[in-house]
Parts: sequence; structure tokens; C-alpha cells
Amino acid sequence: MKQVGTPEEIFFSPSSPEVTLFVGMENIFPGEIRREGDKKYFYLGQKAVETKDGFEGKGNLGIRPEHVILVEKEENNCLWGKIVSAVPRGVWIKLTVDVGFPLKVLLSSQEGKSFSPGQRVCCFLPPEHLCIFPVKK
Repeated sequence: MKQVGTPEEIFFSPSSPEVTLFVGMENIFPGEIRREGDKKYFYLGQKAVETKDGFEGKGNLGIRPEHVILVEKEENNCLWGKIVSAVPRGVWIKLTVDVGFPLKVLLSSQEGKSFSPGQRVCCFLPPEHLCIFPVKK
């Protein structure tokens, strides 16, 4: 057994990359957490997003596709990229955005109508929805 908790805790706050994959969190990326002043950032190569997690060092970042928000202007925790695919999934549209790595985004069909492959978008990763896991040694 990898995690014990309520369905909501396991679904929205998985405790490991294995649990993350089990509950369908498709976006899991390796990187490193570094402290800069009183803030901590998760570095995905040269790109960084602010996080609230306590440890420093190598880890994995996870975020559910429905928690990624496409915004019009750059904010903290935004990654610019180009939409490489838009796949209808009933009442949803799943986008894959190349931000230097493939980032999955899930939008309602209504929201997704205004996006198409080739379009540049800014993907906001809300810090409260980031799941950070240390690398196991």
C-alpha cells in the first residue's frame, strides 16, 4: 500500500509518483527545488515555478491537466508553449502544449473551442495544485 487517506486526499494530494500515476495525474516532471530568499522554486531545466513545499533538492513535480490554466498574459508560474494537439474527449478537450516538454491541459469543450494546434499559449501552474515529491534514493 502506497497511501492511506480519504478519496479526496489521495486524488488531489497524492504522496508519491506511483500514486500520482494511479489517480490519473498525467503531468509528472523531474527537477530540483531551490531556495531563493524566502521563496522556493521548482526548476524544470531552465524554467522555474514557485512552490510551497518544504524540502530542497531533486524531486518530481506533478499537476493534474484540469488544474493547468491558460492565461492571456504572463504571470508568476507561467510556462509559454505551443499547442501541438487538441483532442476532443466528449465534454472536454485535451491539449498537449510543448513548453520544452509536453504539458497536458484539460479544458471544457466550450473553453477549448478557441484553441488550436500551432497557437502559442501561456500555461499557469497554480502553486496550490502542485504536487512535489522528493526523489527516492
